Amino acid sequence: EAYYLGRIMEFVKDQNGAITQAKIAWYFRPKDILGKKKSFHPRLLLATMHYDINPISSIRGKCIIKHSSLIDDLEAYKQREDTFYYNKLYDRYSQRLYDVIPIEHIRNLSDTLIQAFYPYKFIVVDEGKASDFVEKRECTICSNWVDNEVLLDCLHCHRKFHMYCIDPPLTKKPPKGYGWVCPEC
Repeated sequence: EAYYLGRIMEFVKDQNGAITQAKIAWYFRPKDILGKKKSFHPRLLLATMHYDINPISSIRGKCIIKHSSLIDDLEAYKQREDTFYYNKLYDRYSQRLYDVIPIEHIRNLSDTLIQAFYPYKFIVVDEGKASDFVEKRECTICSNWVDNEVLLDCLHCHRKFHMYCIDPPLTKKPPKGYGWVCPEC
């Protein structure tokens, strides 16, 4: 555990054109950020947006770091030597954790928005909000995706509806804190 773990972003040339340094994006161990009171698996890491330029001579070796959702058998993966995993990002400036979601797992955005994200491999969302993007949010009546602006979520059955698909249609969303119930419930 004594080693720092990072991803080489690029190699950096010195004034003579020789590659002597590397730009490294760092991963942190949760216990170093979140405290030692809670126990974490020694292979679990937190991604960061922090990077430094370091001499190549400081690199010990190669390891594999993957997002946990891209690993088929996590328990077997953890048993392999020099393998690590992550599912959160730590921002050292705001001192907050964020959930990291692979683009191909996003189910809860319009196709246009998903296509806009495709140059990237992941999106970062507030901690605990990943399920809002991963779980498909479709209208029970028309089966199309439901945008938050027109979403009605039944308090009892938790089915989703467009405001304009229910009969009679609603012209505006119920106020926050109001528990809406679908016509069937």
